[in-house]
Amino acid sequence: MTSSIRPGTATFIVNGVLHKKCTACKKALDVKDFGSHANSNGIRYYRSKCRRYSVKYQRAHSSTEKAKQRRRRYEAKRSYGITPDEFDLLFERAKNSCEICGGKDRLSIDHCHTLGAVRGVLCRRCNLGLGAFDDDPTRLLSASSYLDRGTMFERRDGRRIRACEDDKKNIPS
Repeated sequence: MTSSIRPGTATFIVNGVLHKKCTACKKALDVKDFGSHANSNGIRYYRSKCRRYSVKYQRAHSSTEKAKQRRRRYEAKRSYGITPDEFDLLFERAKNSCEICGGKDRLSIDHCHTLGAVRGVLCRRCNLGLGAFDDDPTRLLSASSYLDRGTMFERRDGRRIRACEDDKKNIPS
């Protein structure tokens, strides 16, 4: 059995037949099994049969809690430059809950869009709410005072009507 490697490609010759290693199943196979594709050497990286199996495997195993946590850590490193230890510390400091409302669903890392600095952990609703106010504290304080004054409005006949009876119940004492 003789083999030689073609420089600059992932293909090699075994007994006079051109072979390639499938990235999905890791087997060295005849290049005729791969089909054509527009990459550097015109050969696909994987066989269609192997790819179908690989995609099913990835879908089955990417939904585990461990895989989700690994993906979140990777995204934190890629997007914000924080290490896995810093990621853990950030969530530990926030007690695995939103730093505004205390909710525990759909937590994400909040950051300053101007500087890119990480601020803390927020739930999706609070994070979107800050974004809707362009992260402007003055606008947020205006919104807060608007809510504090209540939702009374005056009709044309001069009577005042409360639009929502629950407004006073939702204001913290």
